[in-house]
Amino acid sequence: MPYININTNKQLAPEKKQELQAKLGDLISILPGKTAEQTLIKISDGCDMYRRGFDGPLCMIEIYLYQMQAFQNKAELSGAIVALLEKDYGVPASNLYIKFEEMPIWVSNGALK
Repeated sequence: MPYININTNKQLAPEKKQELQAKLGDLISILPGKTAEQTLIKISDGCDMYRRGFDGPLCMIEIYLYQMQAFQNKAELSGAIVALLEKDYGVPASNLYIKFEEMPIWVSNGALK
């Protein structure tokens, strides 16, 4: 189960959050074996975020995955997420950060994998 955690200082209307989670769910399929139905997405908007006094749009995304994914697949997913947030949500690439965590062990449906 992928988990995507988004923190941004932008305030998003409820319909924009719904739209964002749906689009991210679609994009996760860039990674082999990952689907929207498996993906848990948390969106925290309106966060107090700071970067050397900068007050424009900022965004930090953490993507947690069970098992390793190929570098090129993560690069493709990252590029698609950056393009989406720039175009549809006004967060420039220079103020958007993505962190991947790949877990060798994961609990799902009550079972350790």
